[in-house]
Amino acid sequence: MRPNGAQHTFTQLAFASLLLIALPAAATTPFVHETVDATGDVGYFTSLALDVRGDPRISYRDGTNSDLKYASKSGAVWTVETVDATGLVGVYCSLAVDAQGNPHISYFDATNGDLKYASKSGAVWTLETADAVGVVGQFTSLALDAQGNPRIGYWDNANGDLKYASKSGGVWTSETVDATGDVGRFTSLALDAQSNPRISYYDNTNDDLKYASKSGAVWTIETVDATGDVGQFTSLALDAQGNPRISYYDATNLDLKYANKDGGVWTRETVDATGFVGGSTALALDALGNPHISYHGDLAVLRYAGKSGAVWTLETVDATGNLGLDTSLRLDAQGNPRISYYDVGNGDLKYTDSSVHLLSPVGGERWAAGSQQTVRWSGSGSVAIQLSDDRGFTYSTLLSSVSSNQVTINVPALTTENARVRITRVSPFSTSESPGYIQIAPDLVSPWWTRTVDAVGAVGEYTSLALDAQGNPRISYWDNTNTNLKYASKGGGVWTLETVDATGNVGERTSLALDVQGNPRISYFDDTNDDLKYASKAGALWTLETVDATGSVGEYTSLALDAQGNPRVSYYARTNADLKYASKAAGVWTRETVDATGDVGYVTSLALDTQGNPRISYLDATNFDLKYASKAGGVWTLENVDAAGVGGENTSLALDAQGKPRIRYFDILKD
Repeated sequence: MRPNGAQHTFTQLAFASLLLIALPAAATTPFVHETVDATGDVGYFTSLALDVRGDPRISYRDGTNSDLKYASKSGAVWTVETVDATGLVGVYCSLAVDAQGNPHISYFDATNGDLKYASKSGAVWTLETADAVGVVGQFTSLALDAQGNPRIGYWDNANGDLKYASKSGGVWTSETVDATGDVGRFTSLALDAQSNPRISYYDNTNDDLKYASKSGAVWTIETVDATGDVGQFTSLALDAQGNPRISYYDATNLDLKYANKDGGVWTRETVDATGFVGGSTALALDALGNPHISYHGDLAVLRYAGKSGAVWTLETVDATGNLGLDTSLRLDAQGNPRISYYDVGNGDLKYTDSSVHLLSPVGGERWAAGSQQTVRWSGSGSVAIQLSDDRGFTYSTLLSSVSSNQVTINVPALTTENARVRITRVSPFSTSESPGYIQIAPDLVSPWWTRTVDAVGAVGEYTSLALDAQGNPRISYWDNTNTNLKYASKGGGVWTLETVDATGNVGERTSLALDVQGNPRISYFDDTNDDLKYASKAGALWTLETVDATGSVGEYTSLALDAQGNPRVSYYARTNADLKYASKAAGVWTRETVDATGDVGYVTSLALDTQGNPRISYLDATNFDLKYASKAGGVWTLENVDAAGVGGENTSLALDAQGKPRIRYFDILKD
């Protein structure tokens, strides 16, 4: 992986204005280009990453405002954010995405001469100074270790040294890697399987390509190529065995070069010698270890090189205008290249993609068998349209050789809730399927599809619904005929019904939640004993507990699980007409009274914020007001949300991404 955002120098900018000789034939890879951001002069130092779904994320500099920016794509929509706007920032930015999809960016603060680091969790960006000793932080390259800790290679301008910074336990540590001459520009960092750092960089004193590797506490320095002026625009990647591969620029011959080390021996080769080529290199390795390189080429174009066996294939990706600077390359799960780059002529951030992406259906659609439906996708090339009726385990082909990005299909005569659509391009291979399931049936004329789950006696009051990770429904409910608590689960198209608790009249006011393994947890009211009860299932066994037996308690329950799977329950205590709250930790239930002012606590709705703090909406039956309770630092805060004496019945609470409450409730005066 390259420095994840190429670096501007006088040499690189010279590429944009030289028009030397004609290039080979146009590219054969089916790239599709997009303009991501065109607001001002934007797109410097692009750095591209793909999240676990393959969606692109790009960090870059806004040259007009001297800000660090970040762009992310979901579906067909790009979202652009300003990350840091304090001073002259965003130069030499480098992006990495952690296992949870959170972005992390290293960059240079030119105002203060510091190395900075930005990370996002939820909707909030956190900015830190990683190194402020002297003028440091140019040519940054970021990687995350196995625990998600940041590691950064960068140049110490004040001393002309290569430096390395790492963060562990909240503390930044920096060290000098190489201090022999003016070294450390054009850094590119990669971590091996043990999270040991490897860095490629340019030795400005000797005009050489160098490589540093650390084992234990010891750095080993090697000169990779010393033939002429070589080593600018380095990009480093490690193969499956941890062997280094480096793309770089040969300034003496104006060529793109590639070096690889196997068995302790470095081998160097010229990849492209057609004119003035090889700036802004970005390297990635496919699943077979074959190298792929994006780079700036003659006539100010974006170029791409891929190697298979001993043969390099060279292509022009985008030649519309003056572009191709600051390239950043990633390969998707199928080995298709994605490239972000700077359009100099228009001052825009651009992105190009060579894969196909299904746009619709996405799942959740209901199709009548025999009807005609539309399939849409993005990408270039001829595709086959395929359909699965078994969750995507097997597919049949409906249409072949379709290249219009939209087509109408005839839905087969099927009855299934687990259909998926897939598009597949054979060459170069790329495929994309609907992330969710489609329902197909002969009688689907309404957008709603209803099914009877349980029809044995009078059943189905006080239902609570949850979906597992695969979207399968789970329902807790009351069996009125037998006065039991029941539970229904669906898998593989089949409903399974269970009696959870049959001891007395139990199961009214149920609330259901699933833990991270999909195991059900239910809070409910025991009408025989006037108690709050709780049921949990592990494997095939249900465990029943009495949570609160102090007087008549347990109506209007609402259940939530914290991040560790511990239950929290809000409920009404009829004996004292209070709102109560119960929580379990280390096997022990704790109960507390939240509000005892009048007759309060009807129809509770509970939610937990990102820190696990409870929030409850409920009815004040004395005043017919909607109320809201929140707990922080061990203290409950009570608020009247709507005190016009109009109700607050049937409340339902949810928290938005910022943790702000949203409440739906019933206004009795407007009934």
